[in-house]
Amino acid sequence: MKACGGYGKFLGAVSVFSILCCAPRADAGESCAVIWTYGISDHPEWCETFKRAGFTALTAPLPKETRDVKWWLEPASLDSTDALLAGAARTQLDVYYQVPLGMMIGTKFGPRTVTAAGFEEPSLPCPLNEFFWNDYLVPVVSAIARKALNHPAVKGVILDTEQYYGKERSGAIDENYCFCDECFGGFLKKSGIEEPLPVASERRLWLDTNRQESSYWKYLEERMTKRAAQMAAVVQAIAPGFQIHFYIFEDAWYYRGLLKGMMVSNQPVFVFDAKTYDGYLNNWAEEAAKKTRELNPLAVWVPGFYTGSLSARALRANVSKATKTQGSYWIYNQIIPIPEAYLGE
Repeated sequence: MKACGGYGKFLGAVSVFSILCCAPRADAGESCAVIWTYGISDHPEWCETFKRAGFTALTAPLPKETRDVKWWLEPASLDSTDALLAGAARTQLDVYYQVPLGMMIGTKFGPRTVTAAGFEEPSLPCPLNEFFWNDYLVPVVSAIARKALNHPAVKGVILDTEQYYGKERSGAIDENYCFCDECFGGFLKKSGIEEPLPVASERRLWLDTNRQESSYWKYLEERMTKRAAQMAAVVQAIAPGFQIHFYIFEDAWYYRGLLKGMMVSNQPVFVFDAKTYDGYLNNWAEEAAKKTRELNPLAVWVPGFYTGSLSARALRANVSKATKTQGSYWIYNQIIPIPEAYLGE
């Protein structure tokens, strides 16, 4: 989660609690309004405040102590969030856990990702590698799905796809990734191209020279669709109706594949965008909403607004526009507690 326009600076990993507000569900999907805020982990009594403000759901981050341990192997590892779940249930708020993909122990699984410049990111795994999915992401989401069986307030997860620990760059998983040996070598093999694997720094140029760039992104997108579909199937077998949403959207191979793969679950997919942190961008809302629906008919594009960039008055104006046009919005806040002026219903 970043703190200023576009995608901002990484602010604190799992100490952040995201509060997600969702409007009543519709048959063809859902609409939602969101506030992503600090401090709720220690203040479950805030649930009443958010309920009065008109919110109907909140998201919970993983406990801080999960950064360096395989917490999903211990069923009691999420018990520290039970007070929040109880508060949410008492006030009839839904709960979504935030699952980071670019931070914490998840970054330690599998081979490193390689950027278009040929730089191997020391703290970021290849986003398609089977170890990252099979040893981290799928087990984590599955553990939360099992938690939902005993806590009806838990409705799903939000995958935070931002690559916070990137040394070369941060942000979305887009055409800057991934050029690792497995991704690029797999593409050559599937394409029947029998030639030596180019060095990492020359792989992007090789795609351009050989007019293979679109084919490469299509190959990665298909792999991503398969990974996401497998995860969705596993989770639905554990907890039917469990929802998987995600943060950040680009019209890039990763997000196209993710949206397509999520169709297996037949559940709404909230796509939490941050490009609108400073307010609506011209034409982006229409473009992003249309594209996400094309990729997954149950996708709901959700514009996000940041209290650090918008006054309470400006935020209300953007929320009003979002409610009328998209039917959905989310708010990111980093002040504890969130100022009362921003909590107008």
